[in-house]
Amino acid sequence: MSSFFANHPYIQEAIKLEQTHTDRRKFHSSMESVLLKMGQDKEFMSNVIERNIKDKGWLQFDWSDYNIPFFYVYETDDFIIKIHLFPAGPLGKNHYAAHAIHHHNNYILTTNAFFGSGYESMLFEKDVKVDEATMKGNLKVNKHFHQKEWNPSRTDSWEPHIVFLPEHFSATILIWSPDVKRKTDALRNSSLLKPFKKELRHLIYRLGIGDKIGMAREKTYQYYVEGKEVKAIDEESYFSPSKSANGSEQKQYAMQMLFFFLQKSGYGSTELLSSLKTDSDTPAYFQPWLDMYLSGETIPEVLHRHELNIPKKSFTREDIIAACS
Repeated sequence: MSSFFANHPYIQEAIKLEQTHTDRRKFHSSMESVLLKMGQDKEFMSNVIERNIKDKGWLQFDWSDYNIPFFYVYETDDFIIKIHLFPAGPLGKNHYAAHAIHHHNNYILTTNAFFGSGYESMLFEKDVKVDEATMKGNLKVNKHFHQKEWNPSRTDSWEPHIVFLPEHFSATILIWSPDVKRKTDALRNSSLLKPFKKELRHLIYRLGIGDKIGMAREKTYQYYVEGKEVKAIDEESYFSPSKSANGSEQKQYAMQMLFFFLQKSGYGSTELLSSLKTDSDTPAYFQPWLDMYLSGETIPEVLHRHELNIPKKSFTREDIIAACS
């Protein structure tokens, strides 16, 4: 469905900038103005919703606790543009961590907070050292900011960061890209290789060429605070429960959030959404929220889950400051 926007001026501008700037950080800097234009353009945002509603892959996405509810915008082998939704935290908990402290491997992320309050965040120094006997880490805060103060904002490759629960429901439009343009980038999206992804990953690790082709390191950690110490948890162990939680509850949670956003933003087309009622590709879990939207009934706001897959279930801004000062 990337062809939906192929000739749109914003996408053409993004493609031209990507081709102009071989330095990926300069490319991201040049994309800030494009992301701002996208976020301010209601017609473009309405087209984004249309693109997703007409995309069977998005309609039938297998939502789980692992996924941030999203809308696709445009994807190539070199960059991805998406919209992410961030529900508010329960009252008084906007200083709680929304997720564990993490990085995005070799990907650079530039984010425009275009809807709602935006969120508070911290960036940490790279190359965290972990004592594998105690699983203690040595994180140090590099930058503490709110998206209101720095927008668009940037997270570099391998840069640990944390997002705190926003005060009010928020949405961002963002661009991802690898930090270096590699000839192997197109292999990530190869349908022929996907069935062998696990086997290929093990082979690449054994050959020691992961960094050269932009693959995540064999041992990747998420971080949290316990007491006044930073602790590491293996990423696979951290995400395993949320990836397997993909039942009816997770589907309803995602739908409520998506339709709440459509109602609040005004980006949804009643005529287009009505077509989902008779579309055989529309999953049954769309129907309650679709009916509410089309009838004009107020869709209740969904709040962010603030319990994480760590021993104490949560940690806060103040916990991080105490542990990383």
